[in-house]
Amino acid sequence: MRIATMLWTVRALGALCLGAGTALAADCPAEVREPVVVADAVVCRELHDAIRDPAGLPLDRYEEVYSRYFGNFCHRDTASGWVRDVTVRDTGPFTAMFVDGAWRSQYNGTHSPVVIWYSPEMHAWMQENRTPQDKGFGPDKSQVPDGAIIVKEMFPPPADLCRDVAVEHLFPTHGAAFMVRQSTASADGWFWGYQGWIDTPLDWPASNDSNALPNSGFGMGCTNCHASARDNSTFSSLDNVTGTPDSVVMFLDESPADIASQNVAPAEMPSFHETIANPVDPAGRLGAPTLWYRPDFLTAYPYPEQEGGTGEPRLETRLMMPS
Repeated sequence: MRIATMLWTVRALGALCLGAGTALAADCPAEVREPVVVADAVVCRELHDAIRDPAGLPLDRYEEVYSRYFGNFCHRDTASGWVRDVTVRDTGPFTAMFVDGAWRSQYNGTHSPVVIWYSPEMHAWMQENRTPQDKGFGPDKSQVPDGAIIVKEMFPPPADLCRDVAVEHLFPTHGAAFMVRQSTASADGWFWGYQGWIDTPLDWPASNDSNALPNSGFGMGCTNCHASARDNSTFSSLDNVTGTPDSVVMFLDESPADIASQNVAPAEMPSFHETIANPVDPAGRLGAPTLWYRPDFLTAYPYPEQEGGTGEPRLETRLMMPS
């Protein structure tokens, strides 16, 4: 399954974005000459139901489904009712400081800059619950329907680098985070996942080389932030779809032009989401495990006295206790 999934991704990548005569532009690293559109509509129709039922398959088989579906850019199928944000937008501030004669910048977004795509079911729900007139408080009128999908394509920071490029000519260099609604499958009602086109991290089979958090599944760490949404674990807003590039949610952007004027490329910092999901260092230990209790621990927590003995558990008993 892993090999087949990666082949679908590589095939779509080569056909759509890195073919002959197609090169990433210098000003916007995500810009490509040919529009990024659905690669194979047959695949999209074939997987229409399966992509909307993540609990209906084991993870390895569902990884195959979503890798083929998003690898074919089926979420960009506007003819079938998918809609998107009006432009690429930041998810946090881009700050710059002039230090030791040079500009030093840092992107502080929760994710990399995004263009979010919404399935027909999700768009219909937003039209009822997240209109531009909505004040952004209180519970939604209704629950997000099962089968609704949100795809958060991600691009190089800051968003200003690519804001003037038509979205159809932007290739998601930083992958995409996606959500599939299935209300009965988990407490929060979403399957959370990641799709990569340049790299394809899969959770099944599990890697023996790292202990990083999984990329896809139910009840993921994504809920740490999404739980703060007003309702339905989503921050989706119709403002970002129906407005103008100047009306979407905006964050501080401290003029990358000042940095570019020195011909010094700012070092790209990992987003907060990447830092949490992909830690660089392995988890540390407070100390090496021991076979015997420390004297100060026994002073605070003495053995209970038992008839016929001191109460001290045998070594074999301790080794059998769950950690």
